[in-house]
Amino acid sequence: MSLRLVDVHKRYVGGKRVLRGLSFSVERGQTYALIGPNGAGKSTTIKCIIGASRTDSGAISFEGRPIPELKERRGLAYLPEALVPPRTATMEEYLDAVAVLKDLPAADGRVRYRELSERLGLTGVLKKRIATFSKGMRKKVSLIQAFLGSSELMILDEPTSDLDPVARRCALTLIGERAAEGSAILLTSHILTDLERVCKRAGLLLGGAMTNEIDVAYYKRNRLSARIRLEAEVGDASVELELGGPKARLDGEYRLKDLVYDTVDLEDWYHDGLGGAGGKA
Repeated sequence: MSLRLVDVHKRYVGGKRVLRGLSFSVERGQTYALIGPNGAGKSTTIKCIIGASRTDSGAISFEGRPIPELKERRGLAYLPEALVPPRTATMEEYLDAVAVLKDLPAADGRVRYRELSERLGLTGVLKKRIATFSKGMRKKVSLIQAFLGSSELMILDEPTSDLDPVARRCALTLIGERAAEGSAILLTSHILTDLERVCKRAGLLLGGAMTNEIDVAYYKRNRLSARIRLEAEVGDASVELELGGPKARLDGEYRLKDLVYDTVDLEDWYHDGLGGAGGKA
């Protein structure tokens, strides 16, 4: 396993328990969706992973080593939900500084962020001050900083929020490409359709504990059903068949009357998992 959390507990000042024996793992080349309602503990989990908050007990490691070792070799990339780049800097100045922090040679950094800027439609504003950018444009800049350099582990908190449909698709493509290159990627988002497109596994966090985990493709494949209704060419006879049901032999000629698919997705799984909890942690 690459990223691994084992029996992690966390209390805040005042004794409020936020994480209760949380355990899960994310392998290299895998994109994992951490899903849950507001207050479930997703942000606290991320803070504990990146070292912004200390755990009370339990272990967090990457390939068997403490996370600080990963940070020391610049192997961790983090995208906060609401990163605010310095407004007085130009986009180019900010990304030059990010490249330095990631130990990228200046020329390599510029090639990379210009390529990402072109893909996200920001090439024409590289020399403009971030203060003039819209909320969506600032989110694109935040994405670019996260994808500068090569990262063994990526933590992406709401990476597609505030983006238009074209930019959202680009962001998801970038995530898929980075996973294919071998990064372990942990994603959180309330846009479940986006997670469904790129995530191999998903975990449901409720009240600071992992209540369920699934292989996304396997779940969808094994919950797919279809009903086919055939109508006889002669007479009023009709028959309904169900995908995966018993085999039936039909005599005579029939025509297709209708075909109904029943599909499930991450949103169905999420609501099933909440059960009577509603939106409560």
